[in-house]
Amino acid sequence: MIEEILWVASAEPPEAAPGDNEIHLWSADLQLTQADESLLDASERQRVLKMAPQRRSEFTIGRTVLRRVLAQYLHLQPDTINISIDSNGKPSLAPPQQQLHFSIAHSRNQLMIAFARIPVGLDLETPRPVKNCLKIAQRLFQPEETRRLESIAEHHQQQYFYHLWTAYEAAQKMHAEGLFGKRTSASYTGRFTLDDGTIGAVCIDECFSAPVEIRCFEHHSRT
Repeated sequence: MIEEILWVASAEPPEAAPGDNEIHLWSADLQLTQADESLLDASERQRVLKMAPQRRSEFTIGRTVLRRVLAQYLHLQPDTINISIDSNGKPSLAPPQQQLHFSIAHSRNQLMIAFARIPVGLDLETPRPVKNCLKIAQRLFQPEETRRLESIAEHHQQQYFYHLWTAYEAAQKMHAEGLFGKRTSASYTGRFTLDDGTIGAVCIDECFSAPVEIRCFEHHSRT
């Protein structure tokens, strides 16, 4: 199932963590969000020392926002939340704090995190010209998706390619597969375009008895 998401951030923060049929999408401006390195654990502090300055900033802001939102959901202090990394590099809540799943994505100045009760994947991309997009599609996407791309007028193919690409990446992240791992899909995919032209997709791989509800929020920096 593919759904078009209209990105409209709620004026009020959520009163509780996502329900069984909900996905919460949180966005933050990387240029306007204050990083708090005191929230990083020892292993994360070691990791950032090896990163280039821009990547270090993105990572630290991402962990700052992640821990603050999780603290709100779990009623914990941000610096007490344990985040583990699996063999594929996917972060998750460490036991016993496993009530929520999340996925993080960056693009340009945009940070976004998806939260759900089951594994979730999220991807953001800034569109730019892609050579041989049809060949890439034939290698990575489902045959019906590739046929649809081929049928679109050439001047619209690039945008549609990014809708397919973000959905593909989101599914790979949800299943903790590498970018060129086995071809995966999702039972639900929501795709969206932000005001600055950023294209994104979020997915889960379980069907609910009720429709999936997407709720959007903005994280505001703390000084």
